[in-house]
Amino acid sequence: MHRDISPRNSLIFSLDESAPKAAICDFGKSKKGARGTEMYLGPPHFIAPEVWRGEGYTNAIDMFSLGLTMLYTFHAWRGADPIDQSGHEAALKRLASLREQGHIPEELGVLLRSMLSWDPAERPTAKQALDHGAWQGIKATTPSLKRQSSGISSEGGTAAGSGEKRMRRSDGQSPESPPGSIRGEE
Repeated sequence: MHRDISPRNSLIFSLDESAPKAAICDFGKSKKGARGTEMYLGPPHFIAPEVWRGEGYTNAIDMFSLGLTMLYTFHAWRGADPIDQSGHEAALKRLASLREQGHIPEELGVLLRSMLSWDPAERPTAKQALDHGAWQGIKATTPSLKRQSSGISSEGGTAAGSGEKRMRRSDGQSPESPPGSIRGEE
C-alpha cells in the first residue's frame, strides 16, 4: 500500500482524452501488509476517513486517496478554482457539480463516487477500479520502469595512486577525462 497518494505524488504525462497517461511516484511511505498502522501520512485532505477515525491503514485508503487525487486533477484541468479541501462532503459536492456540468463522463463519475465512499468496504479494489467500465475507449499502457543507465559506473580502487576514483563506461572503456568533482577539483 502506498499510503501517500495525492497530487504531489502524481505525474501526468498526457491529458489526451483517448489515451491519458499518469503515474504514481514517491513510494517512500509505502508498506506491504501494513494493516493497522496508526501514524497519519500524507496531506490531511487526502487521508481516508477511517484513518481519521483511528481504524488504521488498509489497502482501501489508497483507493480513497486516488479517487480524491483524480477528482482534484479533473477539477484543476478544467481551470476551476482549487478544490475546497474542507472535507469529504465538499469533495462529493464538487464531484456532483463536475458531473452535472459534463466535465466528467458518467461512468468515471460512478467510479470516483465509489472510490470516495465513506465506508472502506464499499470502495473498489485496485483491480476492480482498473476493470471498471469508466476506462472503455481509453488505451491502457504501462510505463517502462526499467532503470536507465548513465553509461558510467564507479569501480573500486584508485587511478595511479592519486586517490581519484577509477571510472568505467558501460562499454568497458575508461573515460578520457572524468568530471572535475571526481578528480577532486572544485
